[in-house]
Formats: sequence, C-alpha cells, structure tokens
Amino acid sequence: MKKYFNIALLAAVAVSTFSLSSCKNEVDDIFNQDAIARIDAERDRYVDLLTSDGGKWQMEYFATDHEKGYVFVMTFNTNGTVTVSGMNEWQSYNFPEITNRTVAYASDVSMWDVITDSGPVLTFNTFNRVLHVFSDPADIPSEGEEEEVETGYGHEGDYEFQLMKYSGDTLYVEGKKYGVKMIMTRLAQDTNDKEFLTQVYNNFQNIYTAKIPRTYMILPDGTKWNVYYNATESSLNMFRFDRDSIATAESHNMIITHDGMSFMTPHTFNGVTKDAQGNENAYTVQRFTLQEDGSLIHVDAQGNRTILIADALADVIMNQYYYWQVNNLTDDLGGKYKDMISEISAEMKTSGFTATLNYLQFNYSAANKAFVLTFSAKWPAAGVTYIPEFYYTAERVSDTQIKLVKLPKGNDQAEQFAKECRTLKQLVEDLDGATFDLKANSVLAPIHMTMSEQGNAANFMIWHLIR
Repeated sequence: MKKYFNIALLAAVAVSTFSLSSCKNEVDDIFNQDAIARIDAERDRYVDLLTSDGGKWQMEYFATDHEKGYVFVMTFNTNGTVTVSGMNEWQSYNFPEITNRTVAYASDVSMWDVITDSGPVLTFNTFNRVLHVFSDPADIPSEGEEEEVETGYGHEGDYEFQLMKYSGDTLYVEGKKYGVKMIMTRLAQDTNDKEFLTQVYNNFQNIYTAKIPRTYMILPDGTKWNVYYNATESSLNMFRFDRDSIATAESHNMIITHDGMSFMTPHTFNGVTKDAQGNENAYTVQRFTLQEDGSLIHVDAQGNRTILIADALADVIMNQYYYWQVNNLTDDLGGKYKDMISEISAEMKTSGFTATLNYLQFNYSAANKAFVLTFSAKWPAAGVTYIPEFYYTAERVSDTQIKLVKLPKGNDQAEQFAKECRTLKQLVEDLDGATFDLKANSVLAPIHMTMSEQGNAANFMIWHLIR
C-alpha cells in the first residue's frame, strides 16, 4: 500500500511538472509575441505622430547642463528624410560660407528613423550639418587652440533621443547617451523656418542683452532675486536680493524660444506659497511666457505669478553708467523736436562753424555732477569734431517719468553754438523744466527708450543705449 502511494505520488508530480512546464512555455510565447507587437505598434505610432500634419516641429535642444539651449526647426518626411534648420553661432563649423562665430541661419537634409531600444528612439542616423555639430566629439570650434579646450568631447550633445511621452502637441524626449530632458512642440506646416528662427533670435536680443546685465525675478510672495545675464556663458546667475550674493548664488542655463524663456530644468523655491492651512508648498518655475511689454511671466496652476523684469525705466535712463544716443535725426524724432533738429542742422551748416550735426548724446558726467546733453557735430572739410554740452539735473517723477532742469551754463562750445544757432538755444531751454513720459521696446531689456513730452506724445525723442 505504501509503495503504491509513492508511485502514484511520483506520477502525479511528473504530470503536474509537465503541465506547468507546458503552460510556462505557452505563456512565454504569448508574452514575447505581445511585447514585440506592442513595441512595433509604439514605433509606428511615433512615426505617424512625427510625420502627421506636415511633420514640422520645434526642438528645444540642450547639449549639457552648462551650455545654453538652441532652437531647431525639424520637418519629418514619410520618405525617411528630415530637414533640420538652426540659427546659432556654431553653423560656420560645417558651413564654410558662414563667417566664423557669426550667428547665422542654416538648413540641412539628412535621414531619420524611429528604432526600438528599450523603447522607441528617435535617431538622426546620417550626418546632419546643423544638428550633429553638437554631438561631434571634435574640439569646440573657434574656441582657440589651447590645450585646455582640446578635450575631444565637443559640446557633448545627443543625436538620438528616447521618446518618453506625447501630450497636447508636445513631445517629451530624453537624450539617449547623456540623459538631458528636452521637449519638441508641433508647428504649423506652413511655418517658414528662417522667419521662425529669426523671431527666436530677435527675442533673445529683446529679452537679454549685455547692455542691461541686471534684472530681477519677483516671486509670488514679493521675494526678489537679482538675476544677471552672463553673456559669456549665456546663462542666468541668480542670488536672493536680501541674502549674501555668494552664499545664495545659483547659475542656470536657459533657452529663448519664439514665445518666451525656459530654464533647462525646473527650479524649486521653498516657503514662497502656502496652502489653506498655512503649510508651506514647494513652488516650482521653469517656463516663462513673453509679454507684450517685454517682461517674462510664469503662472502656475494655482495662479501664482513670477515675473522677470529690469529696473524701472526712469532708473534705467538715469543710470550714471549708461550712454544714450539719438542716431537717426529723422526717424528717431517726432513733432516739434524733429522740426527743431532739422532747423539746428541747417543753422549749423550756415553758421561760422559750418558744421554737420551727426547725433545727440545723453549721459551722466561725474566730473560735472550733471547729466549732459551733447550735440555732436563735425566740420567736414577739416574733420574737426564739435561737442557743445549742455548740463541738466534729472529728477525721477515716477517709474516712467523724469523731469529735466537746465543748469545755468554748459561748456564753452555750448555757449558759442547757442549764440550762432537760435533754434539750438530754443531747444535746450524748451527742455528746461519739462516732464517726459518714458516707454521702451522691452521692460526687461530697455535699450531703446522713447522720451515724449508729457501730455503730447507726438513730440518725442528715441534714445538708444550704446554702452
């Protein structure tokens, strides 16, 4: 009896083991088949996604976490070709016709594909002169021949990208080799690549400029951070206004796009916002939208706003280190100022100086402890430069208003010109005691300032910041 039980038990175990083994093989076969089918379906989905609706995309490209971002326009075609367009200072490396380190537009056609490697991967699998300059291991071009820049790594950028997620016409990707997270945004199929990228470049000039290096980030609770644009590295250096600049200093690489600015990675501030119970929430910023006045604003889901802005316009034009010029004596003037400058030009040519008026300049003179209004003129025959200077004090009336008060005397040439040019004397006296409204091309980079007579905007001067 005992022997029978053992034999029966062994037989049962053998049958059971065989059955389990058969089921396992069957499950593996089914799972492998489904996995392959799923991967193929996912690949096809991304191919269709990239080529649909004209196949045109903007890529916000970052090579590393210490280099600024670059915008590319990419057009994916169903025949396996892709057109990549860019506008940056590195095009001359692969386009000899472009002057060295000149920001220029360039476009190139190469091949692309979506391959499977632990998920779908977008690959640019033949050399593209616009894109691959950032993944070429050759030394960074135009950085000199010193040993320290001959690293053999180049920009250390990717040309293959893990396709992570698609949501609302935005494709989230990650560099396959270096893991940098980036986004791609669908563009209208009739988008002109060069015009689009020119807009991006112009935005960069209007958002940040080395001429206005100091700007501010103001958080929802009013906390203020100094933000300095580092022109050498094209990054933003930040430190809290009421804290030590060294202890709280941070550096963030960023990208300027067609509609604003974005940090490469989200930045979190603590203690800025609170919930209904008074508990502190983490407050994160990354993407800022460009406003009509030139400021940059981030608004989160709860309506909390962070703004990037520069000094008030009155403080900018009265900055004691800035020099402003009216360069075009026709287009930069309006109303009575245009008429008066025209008369002054005529009077100078027929006066004893026989001079040609070139431009107006406004700046602070530490030596004279006053603001100087200079009428720069030349005697063409001898190349002699005349610089009649009239001195004023400037009063800050409001954020967007200043008042000028003329001091009794200017320099010697000012007194001489005022005697021979009746309209010149009339103009400098007309400015005495006048209040002016200020407007700028951008409140974040106000390098072009319109100063118009209070109550009569038709009378204006446009001053351009030269240094």
